[in-house]
Amino acid sequence: MKRFQHLLAIMVVLTALLCCLSVTAFADDAKSGTCGDNVTWALSNKGVLTISGTGEMTSAPWRTDYTSVIKEVIIEEGVSSIYYSAFENCSSLSKVSIPSSVSHIGYSAFEFCPIVELSLPEGVKSVERYAFRYCSIKKLTIPQSLDTIGSSAFYSNSIENLYLPNLDWLLTKDTSPISLYFKNLFVNGELLTNLVIPDYITTIYPNTLTAAPLWKPSPCTMLSQNWAVLHSITVQISVKSSFPAASLPSAAKPSPIVPL
Repeated sequence: MKRFQHLLAIMVVLTALLCCLSVTAFADDAKSGTCGDNVTWALSNKGVLTISGTGEMTSAPWRTDYTSVIKEVIIEEGVSSIYYSAFENCSSLSKVSIPSSVSHIGYSAFEFCPIVELSLPEGVKSVERYAFRYCSIKKLTIPQSLDTIGSSAFYSNSIENLYLPNLDWLLTKDTSPISLYFKNLFVNGELLTNLVIPDYITTIYPNTLTAAPLWKPSPCTMLSQNWAVLHSITVQISVKSSFPAASLPSAAKPSPIVPL
């Protein structure tokens, strides 16, 4: 009888150990799968989603069960695109790493994600509409390679610092549809306090200069070695712009805004 009780006790202990090991193994097991022909994904138990491989991301299987647990997204070099709505409504996602191999970011890719800092690397060419709408971005870095930005791509963010490779990126693009509003503008790493419009800029798109609503008129001046050159400039400035219209020559006074 004692021997039987002893064996029973051993079996109970072994069963408990096996249960513990199973639970631990389950907790440490990363969820994974494919999200493209040559692209895979893996979600760790710490909420880090890693996208690896080469080529386009063509699906987002993690959206079914894991949007609330993803805290960080790491996209590795080789992946060339980010699928539309891939991380939309990931309510805990605050950090994302995008490699230079990514050239395209689909619409609503990160919409409603509490991302605080975003650095788009050289290589990113297009960001579709709503891609980063309703995020919490305070620091945004935009590369020279970015040519196409969809409507409201950065709508409803509290961008304090915007980093651009050069001033031409802002002045030669129609930024009005993308709702890119910011407090401080850094050009080539330096805080811009005096706005100078180069002679070769012939058109300023509507609302370009309202992108910095906290700028005061005084540091925004239009300068040129020859005012005659400015007479040929087509200036299109919103009435809400902080750019001082009075500093423009009469031939370059703001004309009515015409949708481009």
